[in-house]
Amino acid sequence: MTTNMSPTVGQYVPGQNEYASDNYIPIPGLDPRIAGRQAAEQAWAPGNTIYPTPSYDLRTTVEGRAAVSSLAGAGRLGAATATPAAPLSASDQGALASLRTMLDGWGLGGLTDWAWQKLTSGASMDQIVYEMRQTDQYKQRFAGNVARQAAGLTPMTEADYLNYEQSARQLFSFYGLPKTFYDQPSDFADFIAKDVSVTELSDRVQLASQRMNAQPEEDKAWARLYGVSTGDQLAYFLDESKALPILQRQAAAANLAGIGTRTGFGDIDRAAAERLAGMGVTADQATQGFGQLAGMKQVTGQIIGDTGPGMTQGEQLGAVFDQNATNVADLSRRQRGRLANFQAPSGTYSQTQGV
Repeated sequence: MTTNMSPTVGQYVPGQNEYASDNYIPIPGLDPRIAGRQAAEQAWAPGNTIYPTPSYDLRTTVEGRAAVSSLAGAGRLGAATATPAAPLSASDQGALASLRTMLDGWGLGGLTDWAWQKLTSGASMDQIVYEMRQTDQYKQRFAGNVARQAAGLTPMTEADYLNYEQSARQLFSFYGLPKTFYDQPSDFADFIAKDVSVTELSDRVQLASQRMNAQPEEDKAWARLYGVSTGDQLAYFLDESKALPILQRQAAAANLAGIGTRTGFGDIDRAAAERLAGMGVTADQATQGFGQLAGMKQVTGQIIGDTGPGMTQGEQLGAVFDQNATNVADLSRRQRGRLANFQAPSGTYSQTQGV
């Protein structure tokens, strides 16, 4: 291969099948020219062609065809497709293997023969990829990109698309989600289509994982507060149509409601649970506060000698979690009254009154 190149180092010249000698960042396992092709792809900007497809001519040499056939990243070597009848030279075999590797990595190995015929007939790789993106096979495999384009979003490069899928699989596996949630490309198409970042997806998966390991009281709170049964909770958190902040607030509220039940305080309603969650009450604070109130039911209920009703649930929560002055004063008054009953001269007043 000729390395005498007239362009300035670092400059890519459309119409040629090579890059200037230093126009790449070396990537282990990749031909330097392919890395240069990656850099050229990543430099595109919205408003250009729909996909990043720098123009260059692949018809000058078989070696040039092989070098750029991996496009936006190296695929994974898959099973060989049907071999053309005519014997191939060593160079052509390398070019075909490179093409096959790319398409197998994309999940489009069935298009290898079609693409090879186009390539050997003189079509540029840009033209081949453009035509490939119009096929039903491509649109099904990269359905997220089709939906992004329809929604006015910039489609991902194939390399970025595959990297997203790989990152998502690793997240789902790490947090122990059932494999049925991530064993098909279609499992990730909606996330890609709705522009859900890997970071946001990680947050959603963590919430789903927490639900899988939740206490029974939290599961019951989810069903009671939001109508989401245990079997539906994973899908609920992974539904990209539901805003993440809302899911996080609901998860916190359900957790606090579950703690209220488990400590013996009792079931709290959705408004109270979401208010406590909005205040930033932690699980430890909830355990302590609800536990305190659970042990004070004889104080917060109706007291003998007091004609007024017992404290409402809201008033009790206000006294402990909000530190509402009125509620705190009422609770203190009740504690004093309860203590006074026990200190009555007869010494048996509270027992004879059934308290």
